[in-house]
Amino acid sequence: MKNYLKVFITFLLLLVLIVVVALWIYIPGEDTFTQYKTIEITTTNKEASVFIKQKVWGMNADHRLVYITTNRDENVGPNENTDYIFKGFSPLFYKQSNDTIYVFCSVASITPPNWINSFNVKQIELHNPEMMKLLDKDSYKKENLNLIN
Repeated sequence: MKNYLKVFITFLLLLVLIVVVALWIYIPGEDTFTQYKTIEITTTNKEASVFIKQKVWGMNADHRLVYITTNRDENVGPNENTDYIFKGFSPLFYKQSNDTIYVFCSVASITPPNWINSFNVKQIELHNPEMMKLLDKDSYKKENLNLIN
């Protein structure tokens, strides 16, 4: 009886090991579950552009990064010295007025030390009730805001 128990436990452990190795080999990498989105905003005289880029990734799309950059290249990620970077899934709204972009966020980004562009970026931090009010029945549209999602 003890030999059968040892064989059963050994078989069960081996089966679990095979399943773990198979999952590790066959689960696709990050690129399979990564989604990118880019919004281009131009100055009123159309001489300069900035890009609001979003990257969502993870097995359950549970990671998000939004950044405002002057870099047009889609294959380049954010740069802490030149880009405004927002992490997490808190709602992010923006609107353009002349050559200023107003960003409405829960947590403001660190102002990049080497931001060089015709655009001014003004960050307005909103508390959670204010964010929820904007999201309720798409009220942000009445305020002429755009939702980044």
